[in-house]
Amino acid sequence: MTLALRRTVLLDGERRPNDYEVRHDDQTIGRIYRMRSTGRELWQWTQIGVARAERRPDTLGEAKAAFRAAWERRL
Repeated sequence: MTLALRRTVLLDGERRPNDYEVRHDDQTIGRIYRMRSTGRELWQWTQIGVARAERRPDTLGEAKAAFRAAWERRL
């Protein structure tokens, strides 16, 4: 199963650093992004209509692994 990250593009065309759509079969299935309101690195992830992070991962790698594990549990 292939999951890919693509930078999130906002309605005004802006691309934010550390903000990604998660794609599967050419469809957006979720999002992983770094939270801006904290002094340390914290990441949030969500799956559209299904799940979201129960705890906020400290790194992008942890966020990607948690997203994949939740996605695989769905299948």
